[in-house]
Amino acid sequence: MARRALNPETVAPPCNPTYSIATIAESKRLLFISGQIATDASGRTVGSDIETQTRQVFENLRLILAAAEATLDDIVSTDVFLVNVGRDLADYLKVRREYFPENPPASTLVETPALVEPDYLVEIKAVAELPAG
Repeated sequence: MARRALNPETVAPPCNPTYSIATIAESKRLLFISGQIATDASGRTVGSDIETQTRQVFENLRLILAAAEATLDDIVSTDVFLVNVGRDLADYLKVRREYFPENPPASTLVETPALVEPDYLVEIKAVAELPAG
């Protein structure tokens, strides 16, 4: 893996251990993944709670990365959109920690009043650094 977290002591540390202040990508090949929502391969919504939907989103990201011969460890940045931060943040972070137990990527989280479908609770887009070659 050619990425590393950067959390300089000259700025406030991350407010949560599930993300880093910045990520240094060493390679020149990047993969930009459009926002993923909680749908299976046939387009059906998976789950009505934040934990189930978050797991499906991370699985979608994992499958896209695998198609590019990469893994979740290659993600350098995520943008996360939650419909209800007050209700769902703790459970979202619980699942995120499962997928990024160490060296988490940089991340931005934004509350949004709605996503493209009313059943969606979370959407995540990502940038990954692809292995050389």
